[in-house]
Amino acid sequence: MRPQASSSSEYYGSPAGTAGFAAVMVEHHRTPGFVKVVVEQGWADQRLLDSMYTEVLNWGDRDDAFFSYTFCEAIGWKPESSSRSSG
Repeated sequence: MRPQASSSSEYYGSPAGTAGFAAVMVEHHRTPGFVKVVVEQGWADQRLLDSMYTEVLNWGDRDDAFFSYTFCEAIGWKPESSSRSSG
C-alpha cells in the first residue's frame, strides 16, 4: 500500500468573511432537496429552519464571529499483483 495524506483548513474571521460564509450556508440549507430531507426525517420543521437561518445570518454579522474547519484527505494505492493472468 502506498498512502498519501494531507490536511488543509479554511477560515473566516473578518466581518465580510463571516457574513459571506453565513449567507452561503443559509442559501445551501434553503434548497428544496435539503429542506425536504430535514422535514421528512423529523429533524426540524420549516418554522425551526427559518429561525435557524435568521440566527446564522445574525451570527455572520457579529464583529466577534469566527469560523474555521479542517479538511483531512488520504488516499492509498494497492500494489499491482505480481502474477498477472494472460489472455
